[in-house]
Amino acid sequence: MALPAEDLFAYQQGVIAPARITTGITQGELARTLHDAAVEAHEMMLFNMRRAANLTGAAQLQAAAKGLGSLSSSLWGTIGNQVKAGIHNAADLAVNQQLDREYLLGMPFNAIRQYQDTMFFNAFHHAESIISRRTEGFALSERIYKNAQVGTAQAGRIIERGLARGASAREIAKATRDLFDPSVPGGTSYAAMRLGRTEINNAHHSTTIRLTQDQPWVTGYRWNLSRSHPKPDVCDALALGSSRGREFSAGEYSKQDAPSKPHPQCLCYLSIIQVDREEFLDGLVQGKYDRHLGDNLGVRC
Repeated sequence: MALPAEDLFAYQQGVIAPARITTGITQGELARTLHDAAVEAHEMMLFNMRRAANLTGAAQLQAAAKGLGSLSSSLWGTIGNQVKAGIHNAADLAVNQQLDREYLLGMPFNAIRQYQDTMFFNAFHHAESIISRRTEGFALSERIYKNAQVGTAQAGRIIERGLARGASAREIAKATRDLFDPSVPGGTSYAAMRLGRTEINNAHHSTTIRLTQDQPWVTGYRWNLSRSHPKPDVCDALALGSSRGREFSAGEYSKQDAPSKPHPQCLCYLSIIQVDREEFLDGLVQGKYDRHLGDNLGVRC
C-alpha cells in the first residue's frame, strides 16, 4: 500500500492527498456493488409486477415488494464488508506513508524493519476500534443495518406510489433501479458513498495521528484543503487557523491540537510536520530517539 516512488516527493510536499484511498472503494468497488444491485432490483420488480398483475390492494403491494428486503440486507452486508476492508487498508496506508517519510528523513532501514510490525499491529487494532466504536450512538454494524432498513422502506414507498397512480411495471422497475443506481443522485447510492468516504477517510486521519503523536521527530500537523473542496466551510477555518505560538503558520497545529474531521465526507487531510533531515540525523546519532525506538521494538497496543 506504499505510495509509488514517483509520488513520494509530491506527497512529502503535501501535493498528494491521502484521501485518495477512498477513490478505489467509493468509485470502484461500491459503484460496482450498487450497479449490480440496481440491475437485480430492476429484474426482480419486473418479475414481481407480472405476478401481482391480477391482485389488488395490499396483496398487490406485498407481491410487488417481495424480496426487496432481502436484496437491501444483502447489498448493505456487502457494502459493510467493503467499508471495513477499506478502513483496514486506510490504516495500513497511514503506516506505510509514515515509514516512507522516515526513510526519506534518514532512518536506517534495519531500524524501520525492526519496529514496522509494531506499527502495523497497532494500526490493525486501531482500525478494529474504529469499526466497533459508536458514532452518534451507533456502531458501524448498526448503521449498516439501519441503512438496509431505510433502503427497504424507500423501495416500498416507490412501489406503493407507483401502484397508486397506475404506473406501468417498467416505470416502477426503473424507479426501483434508480434507488440503487450509483449514476443516479440520492437514494441508497448516496448513503453508501457517504458512509464509505466518511469512515475510510476518518480511519486514515485518526491512524496517522495515533502513529505519530509520540514520535519525537514529528512536531505537528498541517491541515490541507481537498482539491475537490466544493465551497467554504469549517475546513477553511481550520486551514486559516493554527495552534498558538510563533512556530505555527496558518493551517499548522501542535500534536496536542490535531484537528478532528469536522463533517461527513470530508476529503481534506493532514500532512505531517517533521524536523528536517539534518536535525533528525543529529538526533539519531546522539541517541535522542533511542527510547522511542526501543519502546517500539516489541508489540504493544
